[in-house]
Amino acid sequence: MDTVEEAQKPGTFDVLSFVEGTAYPTEHVTLFRDVAAAKKYAELVAERMKCDDQDESTGESKAKAAELTEQIEAAQQELEASAMTFMLRGYAPGIVEEIIQAHNDPNNPEDNSADAHLIAHAIVYVSDSSGNQDTRTWSAEDVLTLKKYLAEGEYLKLLSAVASVIFNGAVFEKATDAGFPRGRADLASELSGSDSGTDSL
Repeated sequence: MDTVEEAQKPGTFDVLSFVEGTAYPTEHVTLFRDVAAAKKYAELVAERMKCDDQDESTGESKAKAAELTEQIEAAQQELEASAMTFMLRGYAPGIVEEIIQAHNDPNNPEDNSADAHLIAHAIVYVSDSSGNQDTRTWSAEDVLTLKKYLAEGEYLKLLSAVASVIFNGAVFEKATDAGFPRGRADLASELSGSDSGTDSL
């Protein structure tokens, strides 16, 4: 069953979600702040795998493998402590269009300023590794600050997740509104799946 059929399936009405405006798709994405810990973890895992490929029958090789395992666990804990989980929610295509029209400069095709506003509008809250929540209302300026300090790969994970909830929201809207257009050419470039400009916010 595809997404449209799921949205139209009888008996799937959630009145509280409907009246609270939370009927659009949601998604959690976890980003990591500690780039050094991520690099260290990846290197240790690669070394441990290399160790696994070699003969571990000697006491020395077994001790080395055990030491690497301990280091991997420590690096994993360090990395997980830097985790930030973003709760994202899609929203109506009409709102997407309003944001794009308000913040994109039609005279400057390189201007992707609407992207930061689209992302900000999708963030419901952010949790740290201990479950504490930051429930602020995000602004485009907040998103740009986040981008400034995040590793590029982590920021792209956020972009991808926001694109997912926005376009799933469009599918949901299409299922409930026969007049909804099949696609839009003016969606912000980073959230439209184009090959160009994925790091141009």
